Amino acid sequence: MKQLLINVILSYLGSLSFAIIINVPHRLLNAAGITGIFGWLVYLACRDLHLGIFMSNLMGAMIIGMVSYVFARYKKVPILNFNVPGLICLAPGALTYEGVHDTVFKGVSQGLDIVVRVMIVILALAVGTMLSQLIDEALKRIWQKIWT
Repeated sequence: MKQLLINVILSYLGSLSFAIIINVPHRLLNAAGITGIFGWLVYLACRDLHLGIFMSNLMGAMIIGMVSYVFARYKKVPILNFNVPGLICLAPGALTYEGVHDTVFKGVSQGLDIVVRVMIVILALAVGTMLSQLIDEALKRIWQKIWT
């Protein structure tokens, strides 16, 4: 339980910090941090279920996208105010550094494995973001058909 609380606090602070860096308006900072919490918790849950690096990042990015759409509609602002800070916790920064370091100092064969894992994570984040957009569009169309 203590580890979960630490993860929640750090994912909130990570997303909030990046939102401040990219000049997200002050009234949206809390929602940007909450978006990061949702994505990170889903990522951790999928990782603990041994779904693999691709599925864990994909599900985390998809949840971030869906929560971002909810906040964007509620606050009437562009989705990027929540999506970009939320995704920063899932970005493979340390893994990228390790891959480049190993490629340069230990040889291409050892660094290539890590670089491929970085590409998988980046692909998962992109696909998860696109899937959340597709789900949002589908739900909008269903909602319009029901109420018109």
